[in-house]
Amino acid sequence: MENLKIPKVFTMMASITYRFIFLLIDEAYRMALAKEARTIKKMNKIDAMKTLGSMISSLFIRAYERGERVYLAMKNRGYPGKVRNLSITKFHFKDAFFILSFFIFIVFVFSIGGLLNHG
Repeated sequence: MENLKIPKVFTMMASITYRFIFLLIDEAYRMALAKEARTIKKMNKIDAMKTLGSMISSLFIRAYERGERVYLAMKNRGYPGKVRNLSITKFHFKDAFFILSFFIFIVFVFSIGGLLNHG
């Protein structure tokens, strides 16, 4: 989004919103399920609207509280307020050595596993 000259603040806000929208949907689903479990008879329209308004306000309060907890957690972990770009990291010899060692280890484990199963 930075290529489109959109400010970083809006990019970060969109990213966080995208991450938490699914949590809000899940929370709303659980609230609706709990309401259905507590309701015995069919409600008239006025009571249903009151209940819906109560659920929506409760959902906004929960979202605000979750946002505050996330903000405090980020602040306590030393979040500097700007996104670090991982695309500027360099690939070093030790990275190649680690990848090669890892693949050799995986091949070794599979070959030993094959010998133990057939031998």
